[in-house]
Amino acid sequence: MARAAGLDAFDVGQHDVAQRHFIQALRLARAGGDVQLGCYVLTTMAMQSLLRGFPSEAVDMAQGAFERAKGQAAPRVLAFTKLIEARAHARENNPRAASRLPAASEQRL
Repeated sequence: MARAAGLDAFDVGQHDVAQRHFIQALRLARAGGDVQLGCYVLTTMAMQSLLRGFPSEAVDMAQGAFERAKGQAAPRVLAFTKLIEARAHARENNPRAASRLPAASEQRL
């Protein structure tokens, strides 16, 4: 529910509210031992950072989400981390990293 509320707030541009909900969702995922959900929420937070103009933060969050969840999360969740990371690298004007990551995402699917 916290993740869904965060997405709703994100969609209407209430980024501070969205961030609070996402942080709560991360806490709940951790408390429940749900690594996959935590990965998904952190990657969503990376997407929010990217769209707000903070691509380096987005790269860090997406990479962190992937590293924490690899071997535990579903391939589609891990693929999502690589797609967001690729978008963030593109926004940072790093074409080499941006062009190799979609293939990494596709491999996981």
